[in-house]
Amino acid sequence: QNSPLIPALIHAAQHYKAVYPKTGETWNFHKGHIPGQILDCEQPLVVSPPDDLFNVQTNNRDKRSAFMVCWMTYTINRAVLEYRKQF
Repeated sequence: QNSPLIPALIHAAQHYKAVYPKTGETWNFHKGHIPGQILDCEQPLVVSPPDDLFNVQTNNRDKRSAFMVCWMTYTINRAVLEYRKQF
């Protein structure tokens, strides 16, 4: 099978950071930065990083960090939207 390997389990136990070289911005994810009221409809979603944050990284360590920033942001926002649809 020619599919990319994606971890079956992700443990967000640290602070993940990735620099976006096109702007010099640092994108990061830490579970402690998620507001406790994020499920409230008035709360904004977590700001998503640039679509190519992973692809512009130049080494494996930075790619892992960028993957985590992107994956965790996407996963949190998706869960929040699914929750809000039901309630």
